[in-house]
Amino acid sequence: MSMKRQLHKKMAIKVKCPLCNAEFDNVHSLFSHMLTTHCDEKGYFVSADTGSVKREKCPYCGAEFDSTEKLMEHIIEKHRGQLLNDLLATGQEELAKQLFGEEVVEEAKEVMGLQRKKRRKKNKTGK
Repeated sequence: MSMKRQLHKKMAIKVKCPLCNAEFDNVHSLFSHMLTTHCDEKGYFVSADTGSVKREKCPYCGAEFDSTEKLMEHIIEKHRGQLLNDLLATGQEELAKQLFGEEVVEEAKEVMGLQRKKRRKKNKTGK
């Protein structure tokens, strides 16, 4: 294996399935996994224990959805900023770039950096 390939492999960011923690190289692979492993033929989440349709809750507001597609659409539409901040705060910058684009991620990082500086300054001065 070439040195470049080894370096790329070491630096690759993995994306984890929120239901079983399986790791994937990109969002597309994760979504394919979720649809084939955790959903029935209609795209509804299925409980591994009971085989019945499993409703998933939005981690941000608790709204319930019965398909991966509907949950993802909801999160992207209603909680876009929160999702972006969470991805950046947990070191998942590459996933954020895949979902939102590099320009949006860079802008968010800049805003987050400014907010951190203001908080630190406020903590030092007590104001």
